[in-house]
Amino acid sequence: MKPFFYLFLFIAFISLSGAILGTVLGFFFFSTASHFFIPGHSLVGGLVSLSGLLAVSIPLLAAFYGITRLVRPYRLNPSFTRGVRYTWIAALFVTAYGVIDTIKDHSSWEKVTSVEEYEVDQETITIDIVNPEHYYNALFNIGDAEFSGNALYADDLLVKVEKADGPNVIIEKIVGSNGRNESNAIHNAKSVDHDLVIVDGVIKVDSRYVLKKGDKYRGQFLEYRIKVPEGKKVEFDGRAHRYVVKTQFDENVERPRGLQSHSWTMGENGLIAKSWIKENKYSKTLNTKGVNIVNVKGDFEVDISKSSDSEVALVGRQEIVDQIVTVVQDNILTIVDEEGIMDYPVKLYINLPEMNSLTSSSDQKHRIEGFDQEKMSILLTGEGDLNAYLDVEDLSITAEERPEINLTGVGNQLTIDADYYTVFNAENYEVEELRLKKKMGKAKVKVKKLIRSLTQLSERMKVYGDPEIFTGKEHWKIDLQQESAEQEIMENEAVQDGANEASQNETGQEGESEAAQNESDTEGKSEASQSENSQGGN
Repeated sequence: MKPFFYLFLFIAFISLSGAILGTVLGFFFFSTASHFFIPGHSLVGGLVSLSGLLAVSIPLLAAFYGITRLVRPYRLNPSFTRGVRYTWIAALFVTAYGVIDTIKDHSSWEKVTSVEEYEVDQETITIDIVNPEHYYNALFNIGDAEFSGNALYADDLLVKVEKADGPNVIIEKIVGSNGRNESNAIHNAKSVDHDLVIVDGVIKVDSRYVLKKGDKYRGQFLEYRIKVPEGKKVEFDGRAHRYVVKTQFDENVERPRGLQSHSWTMGENGLIAKSWIKENKYSKTLNTKGVNIVNVKGDFEVDISKSSDSEVALVGRQEIVDQIVTVVQDNILTIVDEEGIMDYPVKLYINLPEMNSLTSSSDQKHRIEGFDQEKMSILLTGEGDLNAYLDVEDLSITAEERPEINLTGVGNQLTIDADYYTVFNAENYEVEELRLKKKMGKAKVKVKKLIRSLTQLSERMKVYGDPEIFTGKEHWKIDLQQESAEQEIMENEAVQDGANEASQNETGQEGESEAAQNESDTEGKSEASQSENSQGGN
């Protein structure tokens, strides 16, 4: 025999040995696993395992044999090829049976719900989620399911914490499962073995539920809804960060991130981190009567609103807030973080009847809302983004870094001095005249007249409407996408200016010619009078 044929036989031997070994292992593993996956005993599990392996390996062997024949014209015994062909067809049928049977086993979904009520005297309730002991001794796993002995452990489990209506702790257990029909799905759901334990205010929850030998795994899903009375403290431990989801928080109160890092209290509308609020939401308020200019020097979050009251509130950690320097002099409010101590940002809530100017070096976000006045200037020297809702006749915004600026409202004249890469979105800001001091990149604005000092518009800039474009001495009109039929097309001012200048020049030339003619007439008269006088003397 030739070397290629030996190689083919070797690969065939390895493949068939793998199939036989897979069958043996299938009997061993599926002696446990088949009770959870296959609707029969371990023999069926082994047959499905073998058939799937053969259904894949036989075509691969045939392909390799075809490649071998391109080099050496070897032929196999016809009876052998027929046997392989029939074996492959049988493997396909058995594999298809397993797939169809699996689909049948997932044709229905049902839930089983049970409710238990517990009286807990402790002030604090701790929810502790831990792995079961047998989880660490798992023999092998398939997907998210682990096998230990004759039991299956699955982690399709989650815990929700909600507010209880009464004085007791209520635990609602919901188990869902697939099945061939409604009754079979309910039976599979009831086969889930899992109970939590409450000891001295600690609710211990295993992170895995158990299916014992003989029960079928059909994608069972377990959910606990732990309802806690109002006023009880709640703490989380173990693997709560992994399994506690969709917890009911009080959305009206700011909260920190992370369940296990904080202590919680069940309030009227959900969980509240009272100790965190006390530590991080200390407020200091100052009167700012008469102020209309604001200077911010430091990494603050700035929120400025129009109000009849005039005050500023500093909100953050008390030890940080107490060190912030706040100065009110005449009509100027200056807030300074001199030491750079803000490892946790302080928020500024500023209420003013009017604000003419804002200068800020903060890298945190800025928000300005509600002002309707004639003039306002905003200077941003930091990277903090700006969201403004304004109705200002003459608005000027200067950005030295590259913040994102979002502007909403109306105005007459808008002046922008910003870096090319600054994201400027004023798509919802309607203005009569826009002045750009630099070439803008990502900019959107609704405008009737656009004045700029450069000779090109960036392709990334979108100017909505049909504006007139002024660029230095040159003046032309470009066609841009018209998004609003109500936008009026401005008249060509440059042509009118040229006509006015021409008429003025004509008037000036006529005046000069008349003056020259009058001058020549006067000179002629004076010469005539001089000649008459000389004749009379003679």
